[in-house]
Amino acid sequence: MMYLCYMYQGMELHLDETGDYYFVPYDASNGSDITKTGISQDDFKKLISQIRAPKMALLLDTCESGSVASESFSSSIQRFGANTGVAIIAGATSKQNAIDGYKKHGIFTYTVLDAMGNEKVYSFDDKLSINEIAEYTKYLLPKLAKENFGHEQRPTIYMQGDTSFAIGGI
Repeated sequence: MMYLCYMYQGMELHLDETGDYYFVPYDASNGSDITKTGISQDDFKKLISQIRAPKMALLLDTCESGSVASESFSSSIQRFGANTGVAIIAGATSKQNAIDGYKKHGIFTYTVLDAMGNEKVYSFDDKLSINEIAEYTKYLLPKLAKENFGHEQRPTIYMQGDTSFAIGGI
């Protein structure tokens, strides 16, 4: 099983009619050419595809991260073995900024951490599945964003295959 959490910055560039998503490195300076300093969505797909794990969870807390949570992105990532599954939970839609600075975290990161520490979110078997994190985030993230920042922020969730796998437990 492979888990990846990326919590920093990202952006969708509209260099053509489709737009390409770039992960922005922490040391990028304002005004830098993100196509040269960032990691493009295509390069990211290639890197992820090299990981030979049957199940994968990607949690992305970046602006416009919904660009990555899609069937076209997921279908390009080959999973190997029986009972494969891909879960991508992005902290915003492809058009939204992701709020940072909520209780020392991005607001999406906070909701994921809150789910992990909240026994009410866990299933009857004391395991926390990626599906339960997705449902909790879908409920709590928009509420916190609206109540605390007056901002609309909704997660983008894409699940393919068997996504009932646990990523935590009591």
